[in-house]
Amino acid sequence: PHHLSWHRLIYKNTQAKAAMLCQPAYATLLANQLQKPKKDIFLEANSLVDQVQVALEEDVEKIEMGDEGILFIKNVGILMWGASLSELLNRAEILERLSLLSMVGK
Repeated sequence: PHHLSWHRLIYKNTQAKAAMLCQPAYATLLANQLQKPKKDIFLEANSLVDQVQVALEEDVEKIEMGDEGILFIKNVGILMWGASLSELLNRAEILERLSLLSMVGK
């Protein structure tokens, strides 16, 4: 439950209405390599990939957080926050697909 402090930090310091920590398989594999999905797989998704930050677990609380964000955390998974849970679930699905395509293209 030390991840609970991350959620509290998000709600305290941003206007986010939802926060989610998840471990989608391919996105988590990229996070464990301190990488984010490749850009230009789907041009419409580039702005989403641009939001992704990569961090070590011990650096999460030092990250500058806007009102929405995506953090790939090594050995943890993906921490996201934003306006709604449905928005975060959509982002998680898109990032997982982009992560898979990024890895297949290697």
